Amino acid sequence: MAWHKGIRGSIAIGALAATVLTGCATISGTPAAGEIDVRALDIGSYPVEPLDYRREYNHRLDNGAELAVMRLAGAVANGLEIDPALKYTTRVVDITSASRADMVLAEVAAQAAERHGMQFGYSTTSSTHKISQDGFGSTEVMNAFGHGEPPPDGSAVNLTVLQFPDQDSARTAAIDMEAADFAVAPDLNERLTLTDYPDAKAHWRPGITNMAATLARGNYVINVFVQLPEADSNLLRARAQQVLAVQLPLLDALQPLSAREVLRLDYDPEGMLRRTLHPEKYMTPSVQTENWLAARAFLHGAGDMESWRELLGIGGVDYTSTVKSGGMVLRARDETSATALSSAIQAKTAKAADAPEGVPDSWCNVEESKTRNNFYCMVRYDRYVARVTSTQLKDAHQRAAAQYALLANAKAR
Repeated sequence: MAWHKGIRGSIAIGALAATVLTGCATISGTPAAGEIDVRALDIGSYPVEPLDYRREYNHRLDNGAELAVMRLAGAVANGLEIDPALKYTTRVVDITSASRADMVLAEVAAQAAERHGMQFGYSTTSSTHKISQDGFGSTEVMNAFGHGEPPPDGSAVNLTVLQFPDQDSARTAAIDMEAADFAVAPDLNERLTLTDYPDAKAHWRPGITNMAATLARGNYVINVFVQLPEADSNLLRARAQQVLAVQLPLLDALQPLSAREVLRLDYDPEGMLRRTLHPEKYMTPSVQTENWLAARAFLHGAGDMESWRELLGIGGVDYTSTVKSGGMVLRARDETSATALSSAIQAKTAKAADAPEGVPDSWCNVEESKTRNNFYCMVRYDRYVARVTSTQLKDAHQRAAAQYALLANAKAR
């Protein structure tokens, strides 16, 4: 199976770059009863102390925006929750500043959002059809199928959630965003109403197979863009209402953040990043490269959400973390569930590779290509399952050993 990849516009965020390091590091700690002495493992020069023991986090507004988007992503519905047929992620965009809103919204709508003080947001697109990586980065920001034409039987949903400073600014922004978008082609567009959500502002272009709707909810603005095989306004409206029915309860449960609260957000509220192999010396939270995510948010970045939802369900996974050039960690319900998760992932791999010597509950596989081989190693410790990758097997083994030692040290601390 293909490993999880998160998409930020056209950039894969889950693929962990291989960085070959040499040398030898010192592992501290004392083994617990029944556990190996991790100080004997070959970890190369990779760090095995939890990051919060090596560095103190500095609160900054740009870092806070990244953390706020991670939090929000966990409250944005994925395609499978809307319709089981919407099982492929085709695009996600972390909107950490107003300047990024036009990556998913019409430029005039993004400008309206910025005028009303948009703070941050998150956007995800799900479809019934899988598209190639080459399809990402389309200049048509609302084309869920990338550069190509939508398949004749294809359906897709783009869901964007933006947070504003207060309810008044959100409500006014929703009105102005819709008005600006409609005004792009007022002679061609036609206004629509959503029976279940009369406050929503919506329009379509008769004869076209898509429509857009915008609704304010508290401090949030939800923009829904739906695409169906048929140019039927009744079906399009029904789909938009289906999206809102799933999305609104999630936002009702998520307390909006003030600017001060964004600044003071905890770098690692679930203790996931401190357990994740992190070769760098600094804490730089990023939705793209250094993140903690709730299971729902993790699924947004899974190209094949259906397969990953099954795996996360086996493990009862609630949170994940990923560090570029480091590791990826999944937190399972308990130790038994973590073991089942590791086995389930292994069963989906095609070609095995040698496991790292002396590392319990570990295994490796290789994915071969014409240009290079990618080695992936998985370790399981307590309720955590972690993955590392490298283009060299020895380096993958050292990373796996370091990741295992880090999990053990984090538990002891």
